[in-house]
Formats: sequence, structure tokens, C-alpha cells
Amino acid sequence: MLDWMGKAIGLPPAFLALEEGSKGGGVIEGSASECVLVSMLAARANGIKRLKHQFPTVDEGLLLSKLIAYCSKEAHSCVEKAAMICFVKLRILQPDENGSLRGETLKEAMEEDEEAGHVPFFVSITLGTTSCCSFDNLPEIGPVVRKFPSVWLHVDAAYAGSSFLCPEHKHHLAGIEYADSFNTNPNKLMLTSFDCSLLWVNNRYLLTSALVVDPLYLQHCYDHTAIDYRHWGVPLSRRFRSLKLWFMLRSYGISGLQKYVRRHCELAKYFEQLVKKDDRFEVCNQVKLGLVCFRLVGGPDETDEQIDEMNKKLLTNINASGKIHMVPASVRERFVIRFCVVQQHATREDIEIAWDIITEFATELLEGPDKERDLNEERARCLFQEETVTAVAVSPTADEVIFCTISHAYIRRGRTTCGCLRSVQKLTWAQYAEQMLAQNPCSSKTTCSDCIRTASCAWCFAAEFNGPRCFNPAIEGGTAGCDEAYIFNPDNDLATTSSRELSRAGKAAALKCLLLEEV
Repeated sequence: MLDWMGKAIGLPPAFLALEEGSKGGGVIEGSASECVLVSMLAARANGIKRLKHQFPTVDEGLLLSKLIAYCSKEAHSCVEKAAMICFVKLRILQPDENGSLRGETLKEAMEEDEEAGHVPFFVSITLGTTSCCSFDNLPEIGPVVRKFPSVWLHVDAAYAGSSFLCPEHKHHLAGIEYADSFNTNPNKLMLTSFDCSLLWVNNRYLLTSALVVDPLYLQHCYDHTAIDYRHWGVPLSRRFRSLKLWFMLRSYGISGLQKYVRRHCELAKYFEQLVKKDDRFEVCNQVKLGLVCFRLVGGPDETDEQIDEMNKKLLTNINASGKIHMVPASVRERFVIRFCVVQQHATREDIEIAWDIITEFATELLEGPDKERDLNEERARCLFQEETVTAVAVSPTADEVIFCTISHAYIRRGRTTCGCLRSVQKLTWAQYAEQMLAQNPCSSKTTCSDCIRTASCAWCFAAEFNGPRCFNPAIEGGTAGCDEAYIFNPDNDLATTSSRELSRAGKAAALKCLLLEEV
């Protein structure tokens, strides 16, 4: 399974277990954090082993204190946590203005640390960072790492790795031949449920030798004939995660996954266009996949700290509404809001609705108490209509009707609209028709005689009338669009006490109905 996925992503043959002469292979871990941790553990074991050969009499604890790892400021927090678990130093490096760690920055730091007596042993770079989806410069970093003996280079592509299924995104993998390990998360852009994180190494023996614990009760006769994945990670027991990967590939195929990735990238680009059209906002990252970082620009007299506080308040208000949810990040020391397309069936309309909600709260925040009062009045108007029930068909071919109550107001293209958020009831069309008939029995009457014998119903006998001729004046505005001169409404309370031959007056009323039906 991992060989299939590795080939689809575009990894070199050295990472594939079944390639001739390869020492590499892949394993499914629970998370990217586990992938980074086991890679750092393997790098640490390899680094201490090398130092032991050089300094056989030095205590291992002292050697451990000399090891130092590196990552970008934009790297995920799991790198820092892995360093804490491994009891090694971690140097966090400053990326460039686009959030990318450059080779020269890493080279200067490693040379400086070597002169200070430290031993570089591990470098973690990121393709598709969490905060702004930036890409560290792997073609520059790879050659730098290779100049230092036995330094492990790990590539964390937890988010962006799935996009490498598409040929147009594979250029981000340039320099991957320098890497010792690589991980990505199919649960992010590959339609696979959590947990499922894929890790490849180009030398599985360096990984397993660092993690082998082999008590007697775990030994078996197939030790040297099959890959034992208990030596590839922290847990001993493992879930059958490859099965859901197989189902995902069987259901969508590579072409279906490529289509999914491309649609989400296109939706992110569409959101970026909406942001750029509103001069109150700015886009704060290079939009390469499905993530857009944006923020309110603020006024010329406002300080950076005031603008940050304004954006914090905007995000807090939006998330508190429960309409959409976004999370913050720090990009170039500034507070930004992250908009990431994650819904499987998201459409442009969903993006427009989300943008409308964002701009509504931004307008409320920027225009102050007067605008807030106006919006509160609109919300009150919608809440006043809480008892108004609207039937909404799911689609033209849907077999059910959804009832929901009007429960919020939002600005959509300059017009305040009442939105329907809370689902109340789902009915089949037959149940819906039966319910409507119970509420208004007049709608089912097709003759004048049936109509006027039904309490509260009136009959319209206008020749050019296109609406329902039998209607309830109390429900349908009094006339239902019919001229009052053509409305026949005896306004009877009908209760059958006996059934006898019609009187002369009753015959006259029945005759009138027949004449009106002919009209």
C-alpha cells in the first residue's frame, strides 16, 4: 500500500520497499507528530552511535547534550515537542519574507553551532506549513545538509503531500532525493478519515535499529523473513489503517483524488479574489493550495497592535456566531485569520456565503454602534418571524421537504436577508401534501359545491382567474388575488344534522354553484 502511495505522490525509488536494491520503505503512523518523533529518535540514535565511535570513553549523556536539531519558525509545534521528548536542543530559524527557510540561513546556523561545540544531527523542513502553507526551500537545504556528516533530513508534508498527486504541484518535491524521511497525512486532502499518517524512510534499518525492543514473549520464527512494523514506531499494537486507504483508492482512483485537490485549490483562489476586491482586507500569504490567510487592513492612524486586536475581535465574533469557524495564525509577526477549504462537497456558493458572513461582521466592527444597532434590528425582525415556517426542497429531484425556521440575518450583496439555519422537520412529499391539506382544506376542493360546503372556504368565479378558485380568506389575504365582485362566500358554519331533500332555497344555491362552475 505504501509503495502504491509513494509512486502516486512521486517519491524516489529509494523510499519504496519493493524496488530492487532499495533499503527504504513506508509505514502508517497515527499522526504527523509520531512521524516526526520516530524520525528524530532514529536520527538521535544514529548520531550518538557515530559519536560513540569517535569518543568511546565519553558518557552517553554528555554526548546527548551536544546534539542539536533545526527547524523553521513556521514548522509545526510537533518538532519542538519531539525535541523535548528526545532531550535534545532545538534551534528555530527565521524564514524569509514568504515563510520559506533558505539554505544559506541553515548553513550559517549549523556552522556557528559546530564552532560552539555542538553536533548537528537532525533537520526538519516543511512543505506546506500550518500557519500560511509556505514551502521551505528543499533544493537549497538538501545540499547544505549533505555537507554535514550523518545529519538526518526529514520532510514534513502533512498538508501539502496529498497535492503532489497532481502533476502541476509536483515541482514542490524538487530536492526530495536529499531527504532521509518524508511524511504526509491522507486525512487532510485525500478523503481518508483520521488517524492516518504515512511515513517513508530511505533506510529502514536506521529506523528499526533505533526502536527495536525484543523481549522473549514477542519473538517468533518469522523475524527475518517479514517486515515487523512494531519496530517502526512507538506503539506495539497497530490498527488496520491500510484498509481505509485501499477503500479510498478503490472508490476515487488517482484521477478522482486529483479532481478533488484541484477543486479545493480553485475554491481557495476564488476566496482570494473575493478578499482582494474588498479594500478593507488584505491577503497575507501566497495562495498555493487550499489555505488563504487574510486580515483587516485597519486605518492609517492605527498601530500594528491595534490592528491585531481588531482582527482578534473580528475572529472572536465570527466564531462565537457559530456560522463558520476559522483559526488564527501569526504571519510576519502579525495576527492573521486562516480560511481553509475542508468540506468535501464545498462549492462556490459556500465560499460566497462564508465571505458574506465575514464581511457582515467586519462591517459591524468597523462602522461601530450605529451599524450594530441596525443589524440587531434586522436580527430581531428575523427572530420575530420565528414562527414562520418555510419549506425548502433539497434539490429539484429530492424526495423530501425540509422545514426550518428563520433564525438569523446577514448582508448578502448589499441586501439584508433572513437566513434559515435550524432544521425543524423532514417530510416526504406525500407527508408534506397531507400536512398542507390539513392546514388549508380549501386547496383540495375543485368544484364550487364542494368548496362552499367546507367551512371558511370561498369560491372565485372570475373568468380570467389563474389561481386556486377555492381558498380560505383568513389565510390567503382575504381575496387570494381574486376581484371581490367575483367571490362567492356564503360564510357558513356547516354541521350535518340530517339528510333530506333540498329545499327550494338549497336548490337555488346548488344551481348557482353549477352556473359558476360553468363560468
